[in-house]
Amino acid sequence: MKSINLKFGHEKGTSTTPDPLGIVYFLPSAICIAVETALSLVNGKSKEHTFTDYSQIAEVVQDVESGLEKLGILKKDAVGAKFIAYSGKTVTHSYKYSRTGTSIRLERKSSGWHLTGIMPINLYQKPPHNQFILTEKQDACAIASLRQKYNIEKA
Repeated sequence: MKSINLKFGHEKGTSTTPDPLGIVYFLPSAICIAVETALSLVNGKSKEHTFTDYSQIAEVVQDVESGLEKLGILKKDAVGAKFIAYSGKTVTHSYKYSRTGTSIRLERKSSGWHLTGIMPINLYQKPPHNQFILTEKQDACAIASLRQKYNIEKA
């Protein structure tokens, strides 16, 4: 899969000519179309427990940005971070069958977050946990940030 740059603020474009009633329509941008086409190709007919549209991916990216901030990683140091997200929610114990979900892989580059991979996955009762993949420098920043939040008492 070719990497898709998820530029926020470019999700929708406006038509240049309003209709006869003066309404300006918002049309999906090339980014939305590229993401949703890639998701559709991977998901096939599955819609229930999968990522299906751009807004879901945008929400994941916003959560990832927030997660990096909580880890103490500044935006300037975020380049190289990766994130794997899984679609679907936990289902009841009585649900005994597997269901099709989606796994997406994001990578932070200097120009922003890029969608670098989409794969179908089999989900059972509970989807896997989403996961950061950090560089050694980012790991050191996260550990330093965590250590500022507690003290060690020597016995």
